[in-house]
Amino acid sequence: SIAFMALPTTAIGLLPGYASLGAVASVLMVLLRLLQGLSVGGEYTGSAVFLVEQAPPDRRAAFGSWSIFGAIAGILIGSASGAIVHTVLPESVIAAWGWRLPFLLGLLVGFVGFLIRRGVSETADKDARQKGAAPLVVTFRDEWRPLLQMLGINVINAVGFYLLFLYTTTFLVRQVKLAPSTAFDINTLSMLVLVGMVPIAARLSDRVGRKPLLLASTIGVLVLAYPLLALMDHPHPIVILLGQAGLAVVMGIYYGANPTVFVELFPRRVRCTAVALGHNITLGALGGTTPMIATFLIDRTKDDLSIAWYLMAAAAVSLVATLPLRETARARLD
Repeated sequence: SIAFMALPTTAIGLLPGYASLGAVASVLMVLLRLLQGLSVGGEYTGSAVFLVEQAPPDRRAAFGSWSIFGAIAGILIGSASGAIVHTVLPESVIAAWGWRLPFLLGLLVGFVGFLIRRGVSETADKDARQKGAAPLVVTFRDEWRPLLQMLGINVINAVGFYLLFLYTTTFLVRQVKLAPSTAFDINTLSMLVLVGMVPIAARLSDRVGRKPLLLASTIGVLVLAYPLLALMDHPHPIVILLGQAGLAVVMGIYYGANPTVFVELFPRRVRCTAVALGHNITLGALGGTTPMIATFLIDRTKDDLSIAWYLMAAAAVSLVATLPLRETARARLD
């Protein structure tokens, strides 16, 4: 999985453009992105399961939160790389070849990841694995109720993260008319706030439980999405930063409990499969389409803040799914 993330990333940086390969370049780009996605889709959820399973009972959220911390930190580095490239190089150079530089760093990141991975031991006992139906079959047959609940709870993650921290730079450049370098700077600073909130919220989750944090975050997004996005639809960078950073705090509360509660929802025999399914279905179907839907809403309504209603709808779905959640912080993992 490390290789299938690092090598396609590097290959994107070396890929000949449309002028050289025509439509083949576009096809190769999509295939490389698919390889990245396949690897990340299993790696992220697998890391969350790995961390929670080896954590002390009273620190499962603190351990499990490092999976989302690492994922956000990686995207933060990507945003920072974009900010550096747009600050150092002129737009003509970026369009010609400068955009490739952050992708080429993927080889270095992959090498470091490989060195780390070599020293990690497996948590599952291979001799003790259950015989019988495949975990995928057992998940849909026996664990479909917690799977549906996970899908609902994860809606705010899918829509919120893609809208607030991936689509944001496009929004700020296209709608607010900021320079790309300024948009990347604001996004990078806001993600620093987000990544800083995660371990704080995780420790709080181990003390007060998972459900209170999920409820606080979903209600917070439901109430604050419109006013904070209104701050982001403003020409002054400081005002924009206040809006996005405010949303980062609210979403950070959610991420403190998010990875661990999903691991705790499922028994060991299907845990990796079920968590991967719940995460990737919502991230693929809702997260991946969020930038397209946001662009459509703004173009159709001629209202920049129409995206706030989409985010609020996602928060409402997750709130409804969280309300019947059984508190898992004090329960035994197996």
